[in-house]
Amino acid sequence: MSKKRILIIDDESPIAEMIAEFCESFGCESKILNMGENVVEVSKAYHPDLVTMDLRMPETSGIEMIGMLKKDSLTKGIPVVVISSYSNVEEAHDALAMSAGVLPKPLKRSVLGDQLKKIFSKTS
Repeated sequence: MSKKRILIIDDESPIAEMIAEFCESFGCESKILNMGENVVEVSKAYHPDLVTMDLRMPETSGIEMIGMLKKDSLTKGIPVVVISSYSNVEEAHDALAMSAGVLPKPLKRSVLGDQLKKIFSKTS
């Protein structure tokens, strides 16, 4: 079985790198994207099995990026897990409705591992 590919979208490089390290420790390959406006094009080129995404991004919000992925026929089936320090209920509700899961920051390795197992058991 080939390694699962995870596209990590977070504008904070240290956090993105930590998520990448966690993913790689679970045997996944990862790619970091610090800005999200070209998320569809990068997803089409990289072919991720999963996208992790922060909600609060400087140019395009996580909710907008999830919407862009879900509108494109080639990327709509990619599961998205939101990893964010969301602060309002409406934002969390919207993220949950559009994604495969929502994980809080600070992220725990074991919580991400459980989420990866859950998602990849459905797609394998």
